[in-house]
Amino acid sequence: MKATHLFFLGITCIGVSLWGQAPAASQSGHAQSGHAQSGHAQTEHSESVLDRVPEPNAVVAVVDGAPVTYSELQNFLAAMPPQSRAAATKDPESFLRQFALMHRLSKEAEDRHLDRQSPYKEQLAYQRAMLLSTAGLNVLSQEVRVESAEAQAYFEAHKDDFVEVATKVIYLPFSNALPKAGEARTTMTESEALALAEKLVSELRAGADFVAMVKKYSKDEASANRNGDFATLKKTDNIPAEVRAVVFKLKEHEIGGPVRQPNGFYIFRAESVTEPEYLSVAARINTRIHDEKFRKKMDAMRDAIQIKDIRPELIK
Repeated sequence: MKATHLFFLGITCIGVSLWGQAPAASQSGHAQSGHAQSGHAQTEHSESVLDRVPEPNAVVAVVDGAPVTYSELQNFLAAMPPQSRAAATKDPESFLRQFALMHRLSKEAEDRHLDRQSPYKEQLAYQRAMLLSTAGLNVLSQEVRVESAEAQAYFEAHKDDFVEVATKVIYLPFSNALPKAGEARTTMTESEALALAEKLVSELRAGADFVAMVKKYSKDEASANRNGDFATLKKTDNIPAEVRAVVFKLKEHEIGGPVRQPNGFYIFRAESVTEPEYLSVAARINTRIHDEKFRKKMDAMRDAIQIKDIRPELIK
């Protein structure tokens, strides 16, 4: 059967919703004891697994009198999104019906020369360009190499980037909105919250118990229930610049803040400051260097494209 893959992808999603759940595989066999018996059982199991892998031309099913081979079906499954593929294989008969239906519809479209007509011709051309450009990107990405010496040198030059700070926090919310008539204020104003935050920072730096202060003052319920434990922060985390500027200057057990955020003040304590060993961050470094090299490669390729005589009024 000839497949027009791009045509099938949209219909596959429809078929997935129709495929039911396959019954759980039955378990059989008896437990065996003894080293020799265990080894024999493992050998038989390995052989049975190998025996289940058919030849590429093995016929999986006959659909409308035409054989469907193992390789044909596997190639089709491999092109499907993982979620659709998992759903399809749970109900082989329903999947084969969808498989055959897509082939019939594709053949019908080709017989009517729909692939040469608008808008299908343009859509096919666009999808082909998208698939091939993605394939090209993958190939170029795989060609980017990061040498171990290069990664080690990067680590030595950027050690501070990989520092991790385990933090505790006290959160003091504020609101400058006026309460409604007849209602009492339930939240501190900004000036009140700042005054309290500065007082707590002074007392904490003088030796006051941070956890006791958390229990008494902090309004962040999640961290307060963990004695103030907030998060282990890294410089690569998506955190506010004001927090970043304070936290990553702290030494172990130092107090930082108060840090103003839109709705409250934060007081931080550094529980630990860790400088990871190279091996613990080597994978991240390789990814970072690879991505930077790849970005530069793509930028250079894009910038090398020559464009002139643009008529923007015609690009609509």
